[in-house]
Amino acid sequence: MKTTVELNDVLVSQLKQQAREKSTTMKELMEVALRLYLDKQMASKKQFRFINHSYKGNGVCEGVEEGGWEKTRSEIYEGRGG
Repeated sequence: MKTTVELNDVLVSQLKQQAREKSTTMKELMEVALRLYLDKQMASKKQFRFINHSYKGNGVCEGVEEGGWEKTRSEIYEGRGG
């Protein structure tokens, strides 16, 4: 696909120089640069995944019964002034 892009003169001079030194074309260098940029952008947008920190067991600790928040809070703060 053809497209027109306006580039800084200094940048174009550097691009031409690199193309000559690498025996390649400006087009090829521009495609490589754009691919690298786009790959980097996509890599930084990886989906966040939670780490599984679950444990093996059968629920609450031995001697603790499940109940409402009031019961749980009183057991947490038992002997601590709460």
